[in-house]
Amino acid sequence: MAESIYRGLFRGAAWTVAMRWMLRLIGLVNITILARLLTPSDFGIVGMAILVCGFASNVTEMGAEQLLIRQPDMARDDIDAAWTIQVIQGLVISIGILVLAPIAATYFDEPMIGPVLGILALEPMISGFYNIGPTVARKELNFSIDFRARVYSRLAQFFITLALVLWLRSYWALVIGMVLGAAVTVVVSYSIHPYRPWISSRRLGRYVRFAGSIVPLRIARYGNTKAANIVAGGLVGSAQFGVFNLVSDYTSLMTKELIAPLSQGLFPGYAKINSDRKLLATVFTVTLNIAASLLLPVGVGLALIAEDFVPLVLGSQWQDAVIYVQWLAVAGAIGGINHMMNMHILIASGNETRAAFIGWLRLCLFVPTVVIAGRFGGGLQAIVHAMLYFEILFLPASIFFLTFSIPVSVVQILGTLVRPLLATVLMAALVIGSHALELNAGLDRLLLSVTLGMATYGVALFTLWRISNRPTGAEYFVYDYIQRRLNAS
Repeated sequence: MAESIYRGLFRGAAWTVAMRWMLRLIGLVNITILARLLTPSDFGIVGMAILVCGFASNVTEMGAEQLLIRQPDMARDDIDAAWTIQVIQGLVISIGILVLAPIAATYFDEPMIGPVLGILALEPMISGFYNIGPTVARKELNFSIDFRARVYSRLAQFFITLALVLWLRSYWALVIGMVLGAAVTVVVSYSIHPYRPWISSRRLGRYVRFAGSIVPLRIARYGNTKAANIVAGGLVGSAQFGVFNLVSDYTSLMTKELIAPLSQGLFPGYAKINSDRKLLATVFTVTLNIAASLLLPVGVGLALIAEDFVPLVLGSQWQDAVIYVQWLAVAGAIGGINHMMNMHILIASGNETRAAFIGWLRLCLFVPTVVIAGRFGGGLQAIVHAMLYFEILFLPASIFFLTFSIPVSVVQILGTLVRPLLATVLMAALVIGSHALELNAGLDRLLLSVTLGMATYGVALFTLWRISNRPTGAEYFVYDYIQRRLNAS
């Protein structure tokens, strides 16, 4: 019975997970290609501007989409009110970006930030008119519409930006591409869903009340995600910052952002089973095991192959990025596990106030950590060291607060993490040992490391699973899928 419930929930989330993984894959390909066409300085200038846009966005994000999905009833007035909030937010964000532009230019000591932000201010104003229809479809567990809307939009933006980069060969291609991409995204959203929203002031009250808890949470989350980048941008020039920022985004896409779709995709499912707290806790522990089974080998593995991966994939001009990849990849993996325990599961279970408290606690500890590391500990390298140590030290706090939010014990949480952790340690030991073969750095050593790492991790994980009496988790779903495919053939 429990296994059928798991399968039903994960099947319901499959479209969202597939969509968001597809978007992240497109993002990885996009960064990889553009990194070979543009310079670190180009990425640095745009990265600084995007930090400002992100700040303006997060201090005004009211969580209308999340509330619409979470609330049990949904009349047209609710839908139109959510869209109205979205439109207003877009306009406010645009104004906020223009206000922050001169401050940002002074802080980053980069005069081009002002003109860049002047153009980027158009993007949130345009995006605010995105059709609410795909969100309604997702609430009704019809994920295919949202999938197609977002994937088509991201592909269009990718090709628009690539064409502009090939033509202009400067950071302006990225800036213009973002604005044109926003316009295409809005057009696609209306072409793919028949709902036509309209400005409505009814039911706005419940969204404003919800915003009282969700806005602080989003501000804290943004600060925890980007505080290190903001500090780094104030310490170094655009070229050095470009390297740091690109690695930060790249490793995040391959670690924390790898499992974010799983948590986001299950959010409607969490909300539906919230009344059965025991079942909610059980589903979450299975989800956490799946996330850890992906995050730990990817993060540690990327750190181990960084010396070969960076020059081959990103290009020789990014050689300085190796040291950052080695630390940020592991930090991203641990950070993803922390995020699983203190974000969507808390909001879905009605503990958004607690989630905001955890976010602000992290922020109040994290900001001084990276500031001290950056200004007094040795610059960018000290910052990436501090980021990893912080994520490791914050794990106990994440576990502690989670046990007060849903009926799950510390032993249960640790039990979900131990198998992927042990398998990852064994994988790392063998990959490090293979480097003693003294193969030349490059493609041959990269292929050997990746092949050996994947094989070792897979065998170790399934061996530990069998020894543990085959509990429900990542291994079970892979095994069950293979068995069903074999039986079908």
